[in-house]
Amino acid sequence: MTASQRRSSLAIFDLDNTLVDRDRFFGEWAEAFVRQRQLDREATLAVLREADEDGSAPRVLFFEKVRARVGLDEPTDRLIDDYWRDQLRRYRCHPETLAGLRNLRQHGYKLGIATNGGAGQIEKIGACGLDDLVDAVCVSQMVGFAKPDPRLFGALAEQCGVPLDHAWVVGDRPETDIAGAVAIGVRSVWIRRGKVWGEAGFAPTLVADTAAQAMHLVLTADAVGVVD
Repeated sequence: MTASQRRSSLAIFDLDNTLVDRDRFFGEWAEAFVRQRQLDREATLAVLREADEDGSAPRVLFFEKVRARVGLDEPTDRLIDDYWRDQLRRYRCHPETLAGLRNLRQHGYKLGIATNGGAGQIEKIGACGLDDLVDAVCVSQMVGFAKPDPRLFGALAEQCGVPLDHAWVVGDRPETDIAGAVAIGVRSVWIRRGKVWGEAGFAPTLVADTAAQAMHLVLTADAVGVVD
C-alpha cells in the first residue's frame, strides 16, 4: 500500500508516559528530593506519589500538599522552580522512539503531540528534541481544550493540514487518550504501562508496551488494511 493509498495520514501522540518515560524521570527526582532533605524515604515517596496523581496534579497543588504532609518550610514557588529545572535536565526520548517517529514521517504520516498541561509541556518537548520531529503540538492550557475534548484533536489536525479522518491516537491514559480517540471516531493504541484495561464502555484498537512498538503496530495495521 502506497502513502497515497494509505487510509491514515496523521498519528497523534500523548507526551508523558507515551513518547517519554515520565514515571522514570519523576521517580529520579523524588529520590533526589528525599535524599537532599534527609527525609524518611518510604513515607515521603508515598506522599509524593499520592500527591502527584500520576502527573495530573498541577505543581502548585502538588507542592502545597507535599509541604503540608512532609512539613517543609521551603516556599512553594522555589520548590516548583527547582522541580522544573530538574525535570528538564532529565527529559529525553528513547532512541527507538525517535527512530520510530522518523520512520513514520518517511512513510508519509503527519505527526502531532496532543498533551494536557501548561507551557512546561513545550519545554519538555524541546528538551527531548521532539519539536524537530513532529508537525504540530497542542497543549491544553494553551489552546483552551483538554483531552478528551475533540476540539483539541481537531486543532492539532488543522495545524498539520490534514483531516482527522482515519487518524491514530497513541497514549497511556484511558480517560483522555483512548476516550479521545473514541470521541473523534478514530483508531487508537493504548500504552498499557503494565496495567490491565479496566474500562467497560470502550476499548483501544491495539495495545502496546512502548511508543516504538505502537508505531510499528500503526504501520503494520495500515499496511494490511486494518479498519475500525
